[in-house]
Amino acid sequence: MRIQSKSDLHTAVAPVYTGQTPIATCHWQSLANIFLAQGLSEAWLKLGLSWGCRWDSREILFGSGRWRALAQEIFGLRIDDHFFPDRETAERFERDLSERSLPFVAEIDAFYVPCPYENSQHVVHTVIVLERSGRHASLLDTTNTPRVVEYTIERYLAMREAPCAGRLDQRRLYASWGPPRKDPSPSQIAELILEDLRTQHGRTSRCFEEFICWIEATRRPINVCRAAAERFQARLTFAWLADAGVTGAAQVAALLQDISDQFYMVHVLAAHPSSGEERPRRRIARLVRDLAEKERFLLGQLFGTASLSAAESRP
Repeated sequence: MRIQSKSDLHTAVAPVYTGQTPIATCHWQSLANIFLAQGLSEAWLKLGLSWGCRWDSREILFGSGRWRALAQEIFGLRIDDHFFPDRETAERFERDLSERSLPFVAEIDAFYVPCPYENSQHVVHTVIVLERSGRHASLLDTTNTPRVVEYTIERYLAMREAPCAGRLDQRRLYASWGPPRKDPSPSQIAELILEDLRTQHGRTSRCFEEFICWIEATRRPINVCRAAAERFQARLTFAWLADAGVTGAAQVAALLQDISDQFYMVHVLAAHPSSGEERPRRRIARLVRDLAEKERFLLGQLFGTASLSAAESRP
């Protein structure tokens, strides 16, 4: 379904992609429901367009973060990622989106919504904001409550403002400004993904090495869920490409599944109170080094055979 006018979009977004997703993927689930309403078919399966690593000397290993740029290049989607220094600036921007009837995805504190963390833990989460005025906000939480729920503005502001685990930037939101303007074939999508991986793999390899050295040299906490999530989403995309007949995509999907699972295992081990002790720390470092080797093997397979760049897909 393609929305013909902006005024239709806030009522057309439906909870199609719902339920629990792996850690750090709820924003993709929320956005996929908006993209689907905007006209991107099978949107949930098409967002894993890149993977890699970024690290800025903190405890967090980030993914490449290039999926938005690739979504614009491949599908013609303009997706903005905003965060705001104060409540007033955020409010003006959010209300402007609502006046345009453009739903957006907002980071909130899960403490304030019906979910396993309600009234117990402050944990970052995302919801679709269908409408936001000076008095109320209509939210769609596709992960936990796949129906529209209206909140008072006071409660909405509380969930937007409260400090919570996993929140790196205050008042973050994602906005998609219009329908996709391109409709590439699966083989074209695969070729563009591979081209981007070629430009990024050197930085990813160096980042892995720096992060492993840091793990071995410090006892500070470690967080790899964002890197895990990016590979989980990429696995979905390559499984979709395989179903569409792209040669070599099934093998990539299987390797990404293994890598994603191991990243999440590292995340669980790193969250344990003993993770800073010597033996658990050495184990975590070994697992991350093994992940680096698995990714080198995967990329070597891709670049060595150029299987995706020469792919053909079923009509």
